[in-house]
Amino acid sequence: MSKTNKKHKQKSLNNSTEKIKRHFSIVVYFSRIVWKEKKAYFFYFVIGILANAIYPFVNIIGTKWIVNEIANPHRTIQNLIYIAAFMVVGNFLMSTLRKVANDKKSLCLDKVDRSVKTMINNVSMHIKYEDTEDPEILDMLKRTIKGYDEVGIASLGNLYHSIISNFIIFVGVSNIFIQATWILVVVLLVDFMASFAIDKKEMKINYNFFNKKADIERGIDYIINKLPSYQYGKEIRLYDSSDMILERQNDVAVNLKKIEKKQVNELWKIEKWYHIIHRVCTGLVYAILGIDTLNNKILIGEFASLASATNAFSYSLNCIVSNVMEMGYCTNVMKEVYKYLSMTINDDGDILPTIKNDIVIEFKNVSFKYPRNDKYILKNINITINSGEHIAIVGENGTGKTTFIKLICRLYKVDEGEILLNGKNINDYKFDEYVKLLSVVFQDFKMFAFSIKENIVIEDRNNQDKEIVELCEIGGIADRVNSTNYKLDTSIYKLFDEKGVEFSGGEAQKIAIVRALYKNSPIVILDEPTAALDPISEYEVYNHFNTLVDNKTAIYISHRLSSCKFCDRIIVFADNTIKEEGSHSELMKLKGTYAEMFNVQAKYYS
Repeated sequence: MSKTNKKHKQKSLNNSTEKIKRHFSIVVYFSRIVWKEKKAYFFYFVIGILANAIYPFVNIIGTKWIVNEIANPHRTIQNLIYIAAFMVVGNFLMSTLRKVANDKKSLCLDKVDRSVKTMINNVSMHIKYEDTEDPEILDMLKRTIKGYDEVGIASLGNLYHSIISNFIIFVGVSNIFIQATWILVVVLLVDFMASFAIDKKEMKINYNFFNKKADIERGIDYIINKLPSYQYGKEIRLYDSSDMILERQNDVAVNLKKIEKKQVNELWKIEKWYHIIHRVCTGLVYAILGIDTLNNKILIGEFASLASATNAFSYSLNCIVSNVMEMGYCTNVMKEVYKYLSMTINDDGDILPTIKNDIVIEFKNVSFKYPRNDKYILKNINITINSGEHIAIVGENGTGKTTFIKLICRLYKVDEGEILLNGKNINDYKFDEYVKLLSVVFQDFKMFAFSIKENIVIEDRNNQDKEIVELCEIGGIADRVNSTNYKLDTSIYKLFDEKGVEFSGGEAQKIAIVRALYKNSPIVILDEPTAALDPISEYEVYNHFNTLVDNKTAIYISHRLSSCKFCDRIIVFADNTIKEEGSHSELMKLKGTYAEMFNVQAKYYS
């Protein structure tokens, strides 16, 4: 054998070894989850295997006894009754045990499935924020959800259950054949090898098409499940978008159908050969048994028994082969779930913030560009925000204002430089503790489909309502809340409660501001806090808000420059860096970018 062939053979062996190791690591991983959540599953798993394995032998043995007894000239009714009773009772007991074991396993796995889906959800809520915008991660999540729904722990368990029980049947029936006529084993093994080779190709085809369909199905999910929701309702109706959406849905469905048709055609090309080989092997088995019976090598009862055993042998072999091949497919699918659950959660430091009053945030030569983008959004940012200082950040759209806030919030990591909190890199602090220092309202804030109170307090759900009511008064939303059926306990949206309410954009923004106030963090950040409010509401919110955050560090982003006049310092972003900074009066005297923007807006204020 040449060195090249030896290397190729060794490489193939190593790849096979790695696949087996990966397979068992995934099985062990999910088995530990089952053991942790529901140990009883393994008891019913074993009971089910024993019942499955014994069941066919009741009929094989019973058939042999009853046919031989009928053919026996000295047969007795009593013996026939005993044999019939053995078959009836045996079948009943094994069937009952199988049914009970399967039902109990399903009940056990209901709890396990809920736990795994909770784990998936937990990862989705705690992975790096930048990963939530990564198409590869979104595709991985789609494959994870679809893969678990399609396969899940139940399929892995059922496959192992079937493989073990059918292997026991295979060994038992093989022993019967060898004692009677060994040539049957050879014929049936040919059937086995054909089934093995064809099923292997079939699983490979299915897995390849599973990946091909993932991208298309993500588009279908968007069109069918997301577009019809109320968030898109206005645009669809006012811009008559329905024809465009339905046309896109049809295009996506046609593409999916083409892929599925191609999958069916490829599968049929190989499946037809197995059907031919299987039928030939089955015919040979009955021919061999018939000849042996005519030559008096076996009794008529053994003919019937072996014929029954042949079906059990073929069925068990086919099950083992298809299960092993399907196991490869299921393992590949569950590998996606395993990879997602093993994803790195937010990078965490080990320093606990021991900050009480004085907080200083410093940007040192910070530059940043979004993942998979070569253009810098921020370049060489150097600024210090002192404790208790009220800062306004202004600038035209796209100059990096919101990105600046996201960096403070550790939603992204800087590409160059560092951000310090009291002299230490913010990434060195424990993330969960660090974010407790921040109360943030982004312009694209979201409301949860829970109660008003839950949307405000988030974690501290046992808090008395008095403080919340006071904050709602300050936030200018109290009258609207009191007008609802259950006040603070009223659900937002109708997803969980048909009596839920839909707040206007301005009302929802007021609730978001109340949420930030309730958190009572030493750093308050408002990204376009009044974008959805009318001028009167804006005045009321600012009038109360500036008093409330008097001693806190406050950072505002606003396009209404008149709202920035009360701030200690105004930072002007332009050309992806800080262009100007100073108080309102200082910047107006500078007659630069800020003064020009303010004077343009002042025409409309007057």
